[in-house]
Amino acid sequence: MQMEFEDALRPQIEDRTDGVAVRMDELVMALEDERVRRPSGGALVLPGAPADEESVPGGGAQVPTDPAHEGDEVVGLAALTAILAGAAVTFHAPLDEACRSFDITTPLRLAHFLAQTAHESANYTALVENLNYGAAGLLATWPSRFDAARSTEYARQPERIANYVYAGRMGNGPEASGDGWRFRGRGILQVTGRATYGSVGHFLGVDLEAEPDLVATPRPAALAAGWYWHARGINVLCDLDDAVAVTEAVNGGRHGLERRLELLGLAKAALGGDVRA
Repeated sequence: MQMEFEDALRPQIEDRTDGVAVRMDELVMALEDERVRRPSGGALVLPGAPADEESVPGGGAQVPTDPAHEGDEVVGLAALTAILAGAAVTFHAPLDEACRSFDITTPLRLAHFLAQTAHESANYTALVENLNYGAAGLLATWPSRFDAARSTEYARQPERIANYVYAGRMGNGPEASGDGWRFRGRGILQVTGRATYGSVGHFLGVDLEAEPDLVATPRPAALAAGWYWHARGINVLCDLDDAVAVTEAVNGGRHGLERRLELLGLAKAALGGDVRA
């Protein structure tokens, strides 16, 4: 189903935003399928949250977990510090929760998840999409949307750029709606578009359409990334240790593959003795 969906849309991909839209639309479809499969159709219930908690970021009650790991850390702080020195303390608990929630619990799965999210977010320091493009960058990134005149008109205006390139897709309204900027990419695996924010927020038990900035805070960022990983079936690719396929599932291409492989090697080394299989 995933490959058929991507193949059907691939001829329409002309620039970076088209690729983002394909991945986000597929994510929304996968989450809708999951909603239908759930008996209650309700929010995801997560480890460690009170049973009556309904409106906090990533809220919900307790999801069934493997009793062997109940109360255990999936990844230790020492290993995480070796991979994400600057963000390890802040993200340790949210990442542990997200990985337990979405079965990212083997050394290979954890290594790929941490490597990919680290690359996508500049080691967890860039949790909001940077759209501060100059004229040349606009022409190179969106060749079908900008000509010389328009690129000069929009250059170095991130909000205006976002509203233009993301208009009328991923559940966003027209350029004047401001949805492109409001729902630009956020998190450690960037969630993009009004429909995606709404869909992910439904499962995390928080209204991300009303509070999109929450996706750039540690717990929702980690949980949203876990949902992305789960919905796109990336654990299966991790089990094969296929870094190229994992990168394509995350990124839609092979952008930054060399750096992703470096981070994967670092993560494997750090996690080798610090992960419960």
